[in-house]
Amino acid sequence: MDPQGGGLAILSLPGVNSLTNGMLFTVGNDEHNSIRGPSANNAPLPDGSGWYVAIRDLEQEKYGPTIYAADGGNDCGSSFSFLYIPWDSQNLIAGYIHGTDGSLIHKAGNFSLQRLSAGRYALTIPNKAGTNGVLVLQDCGYLASQPAGMTNVVDTSVMSYEYGGTNTPANAFIIESHYVDPTGGGEGTVTLRDADFYFVWVDFDNPLSPPGTARPALSVQRSGNNIVVSWTNGPGFLLQKADSLSSSTQWTSMGAQNPQTIPIGAGPQFYRVISP
Repeated sequence: MDPQGGGLAILSLPGVNSLTNGMLFTVGNDEHNSIRGPSANNAPLPDGSGWYVAIRDLEQEKYGPTIYAADGGNDCGSSFSFLYIPWDSQNLIAGYIHGTDGSLIHKAGNFSLQRLSAGRYALTIPNKAGTNGVLVLQDCGYLASQPAGMTNVVDTSVMSYEYGGTNTPANAFIIESHYVDPTGGGEGTVTLRDADFYFVWVDFDNPLSPPGTARPALSVQRSGNNIVVSWTNGPGFLLQKADSLSSSTQWTSMGAQNPQTIPIGAGPQFYRVISP
């Protein structure tokens, strides 16, 4: 980690390209005497060599995005914790979202997302509701309007979400990006604003696991004159079949489609899933 001064740092991970290899989730972890903080947003460096991490006191940042947290006094402290999630993690449903239009910069798993209005997005994950798991959100972009003479100021938005409720569509996770607008005076006004962000879905029954660690569980069910072969803990696995089992069995690849519907034949068939 390269301290940049105050509450600004550059975090780099050996062999990791921050633009293409994974997502960084950061959180401030020193409340100190502050009643409003801290936040810890990040943004990938343009060359992919790491992330800027900006730690800010929520009370002070509304006066200027370049006022970073510092240790000592009544400030909130500039320490933070982080979690790195690679894009090839198993059971991963996640996205790197371009805030101004809701387009996908990077994705993993099956989901759809649309921008509803400024700072509001609808995320739909098939067969998943608020009781099946949780979303982890991270503002991960730069301010759209940079201070004069600067190009690397990390955005100040705070992310939140709600499933269903009175929102439209009702079967979606409604994600919002807020910031504090100080122009009204006093405590300021919480306002919606577009922001680039990461999200990751953490499923209660089928949680994330590091690449190559979770073994797939194969399931075979009959459906009329067919069998339906499926497996958990994909993607990243291939289905194979063989007519018999021996020390010299030759397996035939059937591809990565999951599930697969296969006509019932006259003789025995054996199936397995492997990591390519």
